[in-house]
Amino acid sequence: MAPERQRGNEIGPTGLTVAFNLRRLRTSAGLDLRLMSKRLSDLGRPISPAALSRIENLERRVDSDDLVVMALALEVNPNALLLPPTGHPAKVIELGPTVRVNADEAWRWARGEHTIGTDAAGRTAMEEALEVAPGTPAAERWAIIRELLEAEHMKFRARVTPGTPSDAGPSVSDDPGGDRG
Repeated sequence: MAPERQRGNEIGPTGLTVAFNLRRLRTSAGLDLRLMSKRLSDLGRPISPAALSRIENLERRVDSDDLVVMALALEVNPNALLLPPTGHPAKVIELGPTVRVNADEAWRWARGEHTIGTDAAGRTAMEEALEVAPGTPAAERWAIIRELLEAEHMKFRARVTPGTPSDAGPSVSDDPGGDRG
């Protein structure tokens, strides 16, 4: 008999966090699995109580559509499901198999305030600015660094801020009320 084929990746650190946060937020809102399922159905994304249990027990993954509707049902920001409930800067959060950052940095990233990445060009420019000729005054070096940081921040903000109507994507319409009730 052939070995069973694994489909996709295993549930990673964010999936573990989502499962933990789903149970934590659901129970703190006083919702049992049946009521949570009803809320999801009312929002047009039915997920059975059994499937919710499988999510919380790490037996089923959550896709992006599930996550957004779960956040709506729980009346929280999607980040409340995606990140651990800590803002303590000393706590380390695993965002991926090789990415670990302190909690404050992770939450600032999730709010779109800065990037977490491996921008080699930006790092190289920063390192070069720090190694400017030994006689360069510190104030001048810091001005160069500040300018580089501002440029990087502007590039990041351009990637995370809303686009123009022409590039809005398939889930955007001109109806401001949508189907909300």
